[in-house]
Amino acid sequence: MVEIEKKHGLLKKAWNLLSEKTPNFTVWAKRNGFNHCGILSPLKLADDEFYLMTDSYGFNAKTIASAVVKKSFWSGKIAKIFDWQCFSSTFNETSQYEQLLGSDIRSDICSINFLPFLDKNEPHIFIAVETNDEEDTLTLPPAAECVSVLSSIINLKGFEEKAIEKLDSNIEMGLKISNSNLFILSLKNSISSAISGVNFDTEHKGLRAAVSQSISEAAHVIIAPLFRKPNSSHVGTNGEIKIALFAEEEQDEQILGYHIARMLETLLGTDATKNVLLLTAGICPNKKGTLDFLLHG
Repeated sequence: MVEIEKKHGLLKKAWNLLSEKTPNFTVWAKRNGFNHCGILSPLKLADDEFYLMTDSYGFNAKTIASAVVKKSFWSGKIAKIFDWQCFSSTFNETSQYEQLLGSDIRSDICSINFLPFLDKNEPHIFIAVETNDEEDTLTLPPAAECVSVLSSIINLKGFEEKAIEKLDSNIEMGLKISNSNLFILSLKNSISSAISGVNFDTEHKGLRAAVSQSISEAAHVIIAPLFRKPNSSHVGTNGEIKIALFAEEEQDEQILGYHIARMLETLLGTDATKNVLLLTAGICPNKKGTLDFLLHG
């Protein structure tokens, strides 16, 4: 028993150190001059295997949905693991990869750059797109440095206990201010509208749900500044984001919903954001109830 507890303690310490050193994907992308980038991750479903964009910055919902391809698409295309593979539109090299991007960006592509990382046999693939309207030429950082950070970002996402620990701490702090005001942000209809013109294989069970989840996570990154600690938010399922706010004054959900919709226009499109719904879900006076709402609803 002592030996098991010791191992768990060391594992927790290792993850804490990893989380302290690992920037979130958006922060890292901005820091390195990437204006349009994402991580394509392997997705195993019951009847097939795909690649899905699980992290993104500067791409809209159409591109996130367009990036879904069967695993076989990448067969023979990953020539160098842990190294940059660059393709220029000047030499007509990008056409075979343009299907991974939304129609709004395809005509502006200057270069498409890939960096496979994490696993040699089934890698995650970082994609960085340079467009003609960018003021500065994209300078790719050393591959080894990118691989190190990107691998940490993916590994950290798998450590759910760390996210729960952060929520728990925020809620405890917030309840000293007020009871938790609970909200559900429903993006289901907005996401459906935003990707309505994108053709991807919806016959496979779970694929549309996975795409919706990726877009919801991208939306969460964008609106997170509205919910700084001790306020808390967490991406649920079915296009929902759960929110807990702590304030002595009553919250105006109409004003909050308006600000959220405006922030999501670049991701979802102006028309689609008209379907964004912010629903009041009640008030909770304790940590257990608030945490359960955020995690499970």
